[in-house]
Amino acid sequence: MTYTLGVVSAGGAIDYGRAACDGEVGRDGVPGQTLSLPGITLIAAGPSHSCVPMTSNTIRLAPGSDLSLEALFDRAQAHFTHGRLGQAEADCRDLLTRRPASPSGRYLLAQVVLAQGRREEGLALYEARIDLLAAQGLSHDPELGYPRWKGEPLAGKRILVWPEQGFGDQIQFARHIPALVAMGARVTLMAPPELAGLLGQLGAAVIAVTPGVRVPAHDFWVYHGSLPWRLAGRPAPVPYLAAHTPARPTGRIGVVWQGNPRHPNDRNRSFGPAVFQPLLALGLQPVALAPQHSGARDFEATARIIDQLDAVVTVDTAVAHLAGAMGRPVHVALPFLRTDWRWLRSGHKTALYPSMKLHRQGPDLDWDPVIAAIARDLVAASPADVASPPDPAAAAAPRKQALCDVLSLR
Repeated sequence: MTYTLGVVSAGGAIDYGRAACDGEVGRDGVPGQTLSLPGITLIAAGPSHSCVPMTSNTIRLAPGSDLSLEALFDRAQAHFTHGRLGQAEADCRDLLTRRPASPSGRYLLAQVVLAQGRREEGLALYEARIDLLAAQGLSHDPELGYPRWKGEPLAGKRILVWPEQGFGDQIQFARHIPALVAMGARVTLMAPPELAGLLGQLGAAVIAVTPGVRVPAHDFWVYHGSLPWRLAGRPAPVPYLAAHTPARPTGRIGVVWQGNPRHPNDRNRSFGPAVFQPLLALGLQPVALAPQHSGARDFEATARIIDQLDAVVTVDTAVAHLAGAMGRPVHVALPFLRTDWRWLRSGHKTALYPSMKLHRQGPDLDWDPVIAAIARDLVAASPADVASPPDPAAAAAPRKQALCDVLSLR
C-alpha cells in the first residue's frame, strides 16, 4: 500500500513546522507574526525593554483576564528574548498554572528550560510544538494509517521518520537515525531534496520529499524533532556525517553571513558580508558557502567544499550544523537577542558539536568584538604566515570595499 504526500512549498523547501518552531511563538491559535500587543512588536523591533512594564501593568490592572494572560505570555517572550531565563520561566509557569493546556506556553517554556541546559525536562515539553502548530492551523499529523512511535521495541519493524522544521534542525536531529537502526528497525527517512543525498550515509533509506511523493507502508512513524526525546540515553556520536574528499589544502575558510531571510529572528542573527572585514585582513582566503556564491546544488555538495577548508565561520544557520556534524572546525556568531535554545546563553562550547566554538554578541548588539574574537582564534590555529587580526576600529573604515571583495569570491 502506498500514500501520496505533498509537504513541499512552491520554493522546494519543507515548511512543515517552520512557522512556529524556528522563532517567535504565537499565542494559542494565532500565528506569531500577527500578535498585536505592544510587547511582541517591541521584541521584533529590537532590544527595547519597554514592553516589560507595559505588559506588567496589564497583568496588574486586569488580573485573571484573557488580556492579562496574553500580557503574561508577552512578558515571558521579552524576558526570553533578552536572556532573562529565570524571569521567563517564572512567567511561563504562572501562565500554565492559569491555563495548563496552552501549547504556546508549554512550547515557550520548553525553549526556556532547554536554554538552561535542562535537557530531559525540556525535550518532553518540546513536544508542545506539534500541538501549537495544530492550534494555529499550520499543520496536522500525517494520515498514514499506522501509529506514531512512542518508544515501542523496533526489532524487525519499519519506521518512517517524518521531516519538520528547517535544514539545520534536520541535520542536528539526523544524529539519532543510527540509534534507530541499532534497535533493529528498518528506517526510512524523509528529507527535502537539498538534504537527501547528504543523509543517505546514516543507514536509513532516504526518500526525497517532492510534490506527490509516494511512501510505502511502515509499522510506525515519528517526527524528526521527537527523536532526541524518544531516544534519550542512547548514544549519538559526533561526527556522523562525512564528505570523503581528498586531502585538505590550507589557508581557506568558509564564510556564511546570512541565513534564511524568512526566519523570524533573521534580522538579529544575520549581517552583511562587510562585517567579515577583519577576516579578510588575515591573509586567509574566504570562500562564500551560500549556494548562490558556491554553486553547490545541495548540502552534499556544500559538505565537499567544507571538507576542503581549514575552518568555517558562520551565523546561526544550517551550515553551522553541517560543519559541526562533520567534525570540522566551525566558529558560530550568535546574536544576543533570542539566542536559539540549543546554544544555551553562556559558554563557548556545546555538547552538540565538539568541533564548534560559539561566539556571543553582547547586549550592545555589536558584531565587531565577535568577529575580532573569531579572527584571533583563526590566527592561533593557522600557519605562522597568517597576519595578526587588525584593530576593529581601524578595520571599520574600508567596509564598503570589503563587501565587494567577499561577494566576488567563488
